[in-house]
Amino acid sequence: MRKILCCGALLALAACDCGGLKTNLSEGELTFESDIQFGILAIGETLTRPATLKNIGGGRTLVDAIEVSAPFAACVEHDDGTCTSEAELAVGEEATVLVTYTPTTPNATDTENHGASVVVVNDSPTKPRVSIHVLGHAVPARLAFSPTELDFGSLDDGATRKASVTIKNEGNLPVELFGLANAAGAQAADLTAGRNPCGLSEPEFEPDFTFAPAKFGEKLPEDATPQQPNPPIQQSMEISFSPTFHCPPQGSSPGDLADRGAISVKAGSGPRSSSFFIDLKGYSKVGLVKADNVYWDVTVPQPKDYKVFNIGQGPLHVDGVEIVEGLGPEDCNTGCEQRATCATSALPECALFSWDTEPEPVDIPVAPPDGTTERVVGTVRYSPGAFCSGGSAPDGGTCFTVQTVRVCMRVRSNDPFRPIVCGELMGRTF
Repeated sequence: MRKILCCGALLALAACDCGGLKTNLSEGELTFESDIQFGILAIGETLTRPATLKNIGGGRTLVDAIEVSAPFAACVEHDDGTCTSEAELAVGEEATVLVTYTPTTPNATDTENHGASVVVVNDSPTKPRVSIHVLGHAVPARLAFSPTELDFGSLDDGATRKASVTIKNEGNLPVELFGLANAAGAQAADLTAGRNPCGLSEPEFEPDFTFAPAKFGEKLPEDATPQQPNPPIQQSMEISFSPTFHCPPQGSSPGDLADRGAISVKAGSGPRSSSFFIDLKGYSKVGLVKADNVYWDVTVPQPKDYKVFNIGQGPLHVDGVEIVEGLGPEDCNTGCEQRATCATSALPECALFSWDTEPEPVDIPVAPPDGTTERVVGTVRYSPGAFCSGGSAPDGGTCFTVQTVRVCMRVRSNDPFRPIVCGELMGRTF
């Protein structure tokens, strides 16, 4: 009967003889559980998790040491807040072993992991070494961005085209995008790429590339699965390109029509910080005006069509044209906007040029590659004047002391670079 009682109470008694099985009432024995999976950590991060050590024997047990290899570390937590590799456990007492994972190098592949055994060395004669297995996976402390370059192509003035950059968080903690900067490191909420579309010494224009910072959500280790312990998190940052050119009417020639820039996206802090450069490129698809120059070498009045050309890659709208004074040796474009109209001028040259067909506003479509398109805006008549002979005209009327007379044709359009331009109208005297 005692034998039965002894064997039946084997879990409670420290020593008895049960058919040859012997144990000592004064010996301690430890259990250590359970295995730990840390999931995915970024390089430089630290995660600590507990394991339970318990004395199930009949006497006290001394923990002499804890053995574990890097990048893991372990110690026994004490009531006074310290954590050491030594401890004493009374019968039935439990202790917490804190295991820490601090990866310093990433795993080479997605299937490779950091693994180790945490071994508790103690004075139990039956189980002097008890252990658990720990596992973790480390990734570089960086964010992944794609693509690295955005080409928005050609856009009309005022149009908008959007594109996205995908940003992936490969760690298991939230990462906040906190800075946007140019290549020199200057922070900016929005960044204008470097270009001078109006050909000005001091460009003044609105930003063409705009974007907003984003924030990543958090993926907790509890959401892990054996197949994918910590799925990557990704977001898309929307970037818009809106070319807007409204150049001052100062006769400047078109400058660089291409928008180009490098934007630095900065994210995270400390070991999770990362920077990435996105190259942006876009082209302005606008209409560019060219005013025609017309010459008459006739002795009788003759009408000719007056044409306006679109030499750009966007549609052009011509608001109106008017004949203006052409005095002075300068090119007609010099002081084009300030020239008086021939309709209000007393200059004799103005009387020689008139509209045979009144001009009307026209739309000129996009020019073909390496070409131009044109539209007739009206018909101009030149009535030849007389060249002075001996200081007076043969018929006693107005005469001219030059072989050719000149006025200018002023053209107004939606060309963002030169909304007002002038062409020449010239006629030979006889």
